[in-house]
Amino acid sequence: MRDSSSSCLAGSSYCDEPCTHLSPKQREGGSAIHTITHNPAGPRVSTKRTYSQKNRSKTMLENARQAMGFIDKQHSAIKDLIKQLQIFNGYCEQLSSEDFITCSSHAWSVYLMHAQALQSGVNQCFMGKRLFGDGAQPPIRLHLEEDGRVNSFDLPDPCFLAMPSIQSFMAGVSQQRLPSLLLINSCIAELLNALIDVQKCKANLSRIITKLASAKTQSLHSLTQSSVIQLHSDPGWFGKIKKIFNSKSFFLRGRPLSA
Repeated sequence: MRDSSSSCLAGSSYCDEPCTHLSPKQREGGSAIHTITHNPAGPRVSTKRTYSQKNRSKTMLENARQAMGFIDKQHSAIKDLIKQLQIFNGYCEQLSSEDFITCSSHAWSVYLMHAQALQSGVNQCFMGKRLFGDGAQPPIRLHLEEDGRVNSFDLPDPCFLAMPSIQSFMAGVSQQRLPSLLLINSCIAELLNALIDVQKCKANLSRIITKLASAKTQSLHSLTQSSVIQLHSDPGWFGKIKKIFNSKSFFLRGRPLSA
């Protein structure tokens, strides 16, 4: 990947830590792990801790929300880059042909200001990951569940550092010449195309997050209902003793006989 980081977003797939030690068959259907706990009032008791679909869905949902933050940052950065170039384009349209040829000091300082803003924008990071690639490395990939199937989901990866138009715009700094209006408009067009791709990916990820959140809510509701039913069907030793104390037969057995 582009940069190393300890965050889940830094990896090429979702960080499903609870399931990393399970076999593929166990990950698919869920796994039950038995642990032994010590009961001070009696013998050791075996309890069951289940790593199942609920844990995996929770991890996927958390990573999907981190990915949405990454895409939101991309979207905001691209809009700022477009705004910078549009402002510079409007400034250049007011320059005379002589200003372009001689590259006046004022025009040069304005160009340097926007070139620096463009360079800073394309090198932004989020959680240790570059927002925009260079075309040499693959995009960030997640594995998300949708409609019962786990599919790969690649985050948008506009390769601004490798785009000829962006490179040509930045090359003017070392060559000491102003970029042409045609080049500026070409950069804006590339940024607009990237913005559309990011918006499409954002809409798809938002739809998946909604499904994952809905599945998590349904799973929690089912677990709560199951616990309530189990509590009413099996009152336990405390409930049995309470039931005996509340019964009329208990008090009748303890009542003294009349003389």
